[in-house]
Amino acid sequence: MMLNAVWVLVRARLLIIRNTLWRGSLRSKIGLVALLGLIGLGAFGLYGLSRVIAAGLRSEEFAEILREAAAVTPELPSDITPYLTAVPGAALFGALVLLVLSSFGGLLNTLYLSGDIDMLLVAPVPMRAVFTVKFFAALGPLYAALLGLLGPALIGYGLGLGYGAGYVIMALLVLLLLPLIPAGSAHCW
Repeated sequence: MMLNAVWVLVRARLLIIRNTLWRGSLRSKIGLVALLGLIGLGAFGLYGLSRVIAAGLRSEEFAEILREAAAVTPELPSDITPYLTAVPGAALFGALVLLVLSSFGGLLNTLYLSGDIDMLLVAPVPMRAVFTVKFFAALGPLYAALLGLLGPALIGYGLGLGYGAGYVIMALLVLLLLPLIPAGSAHCW
């Protein structure tokens, strides 16, 4: 029963989005296409940049420069592999901190301060379905930011270090699950 109600609400939301785009002005359509193109170009740039940087840091020439520098200055590490493997974890932790700081306000705005919540609550659907749909609607911009910006950078970095398909799959899985942690805890408060 609840899954059917969630599907009804999601389908209604998708119809509203489609109709808004369909009936929008030509200027707004061109602006949306340009914005999506810029985001795609930025994501491709982040992917390429992180891949080139990671491959450069892993190169034999850079390792030789580090060994020479470590011979002159003993405090410098001669092998930076542990630091290179820690970068994705640090990037995900930074993203988690930003998500924690932004999730509470975003969920509060989407769940309780939106203008359509009163009408949805009196609709003939379970209240849990309304809150489930609103909860995932609040996560939409967070997923877009993570998958559009951090995803290409992490994937490019991992491929630059020579990681395989398992890394790419796990990076995408972590990026899909990461917004649920702070958003779920913000919803519980």
